[in-house]
Amino acid sequence: MRGRRYTGDYGLENVLDAKGRMRTRSVYRGPLFVFTAPPEAVEREKRLCPVLAALIFIAVFVPLCLRADSMHLWYVSVPIVLSLLPFWMLATACAALIGAKPPVTREQKDKIHERVVLWSLVLMFLSLFALVGQIVHLSGGAASAEDWIIGALSAVTFVLALLFFRQKDALLMEELPPEEKEDPAPAEDGGDPT
Repeated sequence: MRGRRYTGDYGLENVLDAKGRMRTRSVYRGPLFVFTAPPEAVEREKRLCPVLAALIFIAVFVPLCLRADSMHLWYVSVPIVLSLLPFWMLATACAALIGAKPPVTREQKDKIHERVVLWSLVLMFLSLFALVGQIVHLSGGAASAEDWIIGALSAVTFVLALLFFRQKDALLMEELPPEEKEDPAPAEDGGDPT
């Protein structure tokens, strides 16, 4: 479903179907974008993105399964639970990146680049908040092995989100220049047409 933000990029076109009936369909008429990085770098990011997303899922989901004392503290558990939303948005950005075949539409560009930048920053903030909360809990003494695992996974989540954020340069896109509709006719004397 197209968002309201992108409806101006589409227009309606009447076409004949196989049975000779007139059908109206939407056609993309907005700007097209291509990656500024070389194709090899984009392919590398397409392979790296699902790996990072899977590792983030493990690093976020495992603490939710552990029965640690620190998970009863809101300043540890709430950021970890909230980290599921940035994980989901980064996973959808990965899916959009893997399915992208240049040139891409403005909607696809926003799904890929803007989501990676924004949601990796949000995930870094949440994991850092959970890590600080975990350090506060561990400094109080009487920490179990599960508490140490949660602290380590919070640090791993921060590093993985930082790696996601570093992908932003390889995922930059630029607008394709609009094609010239018609070439100016050359002057008959070979001079300037004006």
